Amino acid sequence: MLEGAVGDKTKVFGKVRLADIVSPISGLSRSEWQKTFNRIGSKHIDFALCKKDDLSPLCVIELDDSSHKKSERKIRDDFLGKALTAAAIPCIRFTARASYNIQAVRSEIAQATGLDLQAAPNMPSSVEA
Repeated sequence: MLEGAVGDKTKVFGKVRLADIVSPISGLSRSEWQKTFNRIGSKHIDFALCKKDDLSPLCVIELDDSSHKKSERKIRDDFLGKALTAAAIPCIRFTARASYNIQAVRSEIAQATGLDLQAAPNMPSSVEA
């Protein structure tokens, strides 16, 4: 569904380790750097949309199911948000569901990334996940 929403503008990767797209800030002591890296190395994001030419991240997409209402998950989501904000990588959150409106998804991605995403011909308006 994401590939249909973005067409050939980006590459979509699933279950990406946070440490593969962000890194600890420079200037930390060796032990603080390692501690920070261990925190980001143990987290994963649902999807990363990356530039097709150099695979640099454009945005992250998180699907929020009912588990995101739990306190430990809220702490994790807050940490993830802060790490992505510090790295200047937009995070788009969608409620997990059985089907998605492709135009709505396309619009959210375009707004977050600045990409000009036009509807592909013969693309359905919604698709099941």
